Amino acid sequence: MNQALRERLTDYERAFEHPVTLGALIAVVAVLAGSVVLAWLLFRLGKIDARLYGEVFLRWKSWLVLVLVMVAPILLGPLWVIGAVAILSILCYREYARATGLTDEKAINGVVVAGILAATFAALDNYPRLFFATAALTVGLIGVVTIPQDRPPGYLRRVAGGALGFLLFGYSLAYVGYIANDRNYRPILILILLSVESNDVFAFCVGKLIGGPKLLPKTSPGKTVAGSVGALAPAA
Repeated sequence: MNQALRERLTDYERAFEHPVTLGALIAVVAVLAGSVVLAWLLFRLGKIDARLYGEVFLRWKSWLVLVLVMVAPILLGPLWVIGAVAILSILCYREYARATGLTDEKAINGVVVAGILAATFAALDNYPRLFFATAALTVGLIGVVTIPQDRPPGYLRRVAGGALGFLLFGYSLAYVGYIANDRNYRPILILILLSVESNDVFAFCVGKLIGGPKLLPKTSPGKTVAGSVGALAPAA
């Protein structure tokens, strides 16, 4: 690794160079602190019971860990961001494969992992043509790799499942890592984290305060229409 590449990938000394970075980071901490206080108030007002309050506190602790795990690579440099995203992509796809029955499809899973690694390499090298080509190349290879197995039944389901898994958890997540090549990646990524965190908090609080009809009762019994609309406010 030459000096220029090392400076680009490990620029932790410029962690707070952009003025928005510190402000966005303070906002993330404020939302995290305010959400636990708000949950306590909802509990005291009788809007949520002790069981639900316990679940909220458990979610809050999960968010605390997530913030620490996600903010640390952002401050350390692009190398850490891209590496963390690659690990997250593989772990997410692993759970997706388990949920959709693709666990035993070793050929498809191998191509997906190879696609994630190719996108990671392209992000590290800041090679946009290779990065954007990984979507078409990986999806195409998923469609070809199982043909020699001579298993026509379920072919479309397997290929579609593998392609969707890569596009969701490989290519799309890899783009988050690719953003780290932008000079202003730190405020961008921290603001994305803030939006997701605020979305989760507002959805829960508005849903519990207003209540009303469920959005998708069979898919997600806890989600209400009011909570879903309320979740749009901070993200907007």
